Formats: sequence, structure tokens, C-alpha cells
Amino acid sequence: MRYFILRSAGDGDNDRLMISGISQHLPRIRGCIQLERIGPFVPPLSLPGQEIVVNERMLSLLRASPYRTWDTVQVIKAHVSRVDWPIDSQHDSRGEPEDQILGLPHDQACADELGELKELVPPAGALASRVSFSEEYDKCQLRCSTFSGGDLFFTMLPGGRRVLCSETFKNWLESLDGVSCWIRFIPVEITVSP
Repeated sequence: MRYFILRSAGDGDNDRLMISGISQHLPRIRGCIQLERIGPFVPPLSLPGQEIVVNERMLSLLRASPYRTWDTVQVIKAHVSRVDWPIDSQHDSRGEPEDQILGLPHDQACADELGELKELVPPAGALASRVSFSEEYDKCQLRCSTFSGGDLFFTMLPGGRRVLCSETFKNWLESLDGVSCWIRFIPVEITVSP
């Protein structure tokens, strides 16, 4: 079975933040992430940090799929800046990537246009002691002390976690119109050594 780490698409931090937003800048409130992102554009599935955020369309596709080993948690839309997508030449891309979101005021009407967002919480499928990426971020090695896998799961790492999926789940996402273009699938070589 082949596995892949899921990561936000985009070239560089600025692109990834504009696609997926920021989920780890603010603390969780009652277990819910406080998402900071642009709008009214939102991909069906995005990876703003170590979390998976889905919109209503994607959630209904997942509920109708054979891949149902996950829970959902409400996403708090803490800061949504109105930025036309695709990003126009008027949008200043200088400075820190976070400034492209946080440097603009919160727009509640734009936040409402995003619709309801949920955090998809897959089960744990591995406990890893080390992850290392190639220089181009096109492959990865994961050293695990335990590994049970699954179609969509996360692995716990020192200092965080990573979302992984099976090749079967990757193929299903790629069969959906307008979903997989917002995700990078990084092939992972898994070594299990207790």
C-alpha cells in the first residue's frame, strides 16, 4: 500500500496561506480552530496547518463516500479578509505571507459567504519519531514506532502531526472535480521500527 502526506498546494508560503489560510496562529476555543483566511474563495478541502478544513460540498461528498472514519468539529471564522480570487495584481504580495490576510480588516459579510466550514478529524494511524522531506518536497521518509495506517489518518510527531492518506483515498480525491488541485500529495516511505 502506498501512502501520501497531504499538504496545501501552492508555490511557497504565500500561495499556501492564500489557498488554505492560517489555523495555528490563534488558540482553539472549546476544541475549535480559529481560522484566518481570505474569502469569499475557499477550496472544498484545505490544509491550513496540521488540520483539514472542508466546506459543505466536500463534507456531503465525504458522507456519501466509503471513507467515513472521521469526526467533524466546527471551524470558527476568526478573521476573513476579502481578496478577489485569483489574486489580482493590485494585491500587495510583499511582506510576510500572514500580512496578506491579517493586514486587511475582517469582513463579516465575506465570512458569511464562505458558508459553514468544518474541521475533519481523522483517526490516528501512526506514531512517528521522525519525518524528513527531500529538498524539493516531492518525497518524504517517516520513521514510525507504531503504524496501523488507514485511508485517511494522521501520524503524531514530536511537536505536531501530519495528515496522510492511502493511494485509494488519493485516487478518490483526484476523481472529484475541483478538489485535488488544492492539495499536494507527497509520497512517503514508511519505516516501522519499535
